[in-house]
Amino acid sequence: MHGLPSKSKNKMLRWFISIAAIPLGLLASMGLAYLLTEVGSKLAPSNHFVFQVACTIAAAIGAFITVLIPGKIAPDHKSSIALVGYGLGATYLLAIAAPMGKFLLIPCFAALIVGYLAYRSFRRADAVDPVKVQHHD
Repeated sequence: MHGLPSKSKNKMLRWFISIAAIPLGLLASMGLAYLLTEVGSKLAPSNHFVFQVACTIAAAIGAFITVLIPGKIAPDHKSSIALVGYGLGATYLLAIAAPMGKFLLIPCFAALIVGYLAYRSFRRADAVDPVKVQHHD
């Protein structure tokens, strides 16, 4: 059977997984937000502060996952993939948060800051080792 060499197949699979990891990170953040808000509402049913903290933690972790995992999995151009994850995550977040008004303002800022810091970690790594970015098989 003729086909792609094993190394090329592995690289293609990593590209596919890195792109698929972006919406999976968004889904994970929604699931985490639901879980944390449910736990928070059981612990303090009338306390909106607990709900806000749970949403903020979930948003920050979700942003981290949405940016970091695709960037780590991608075989090349890691900072570019991390930037795509950040952009899609930020767009999704703002689309969800816009109808909610100022209620989700703090979680949105937390997610945007954490996602940006995760993206910047890839930019710093690329600056330290530019050969890694330029490497092509």
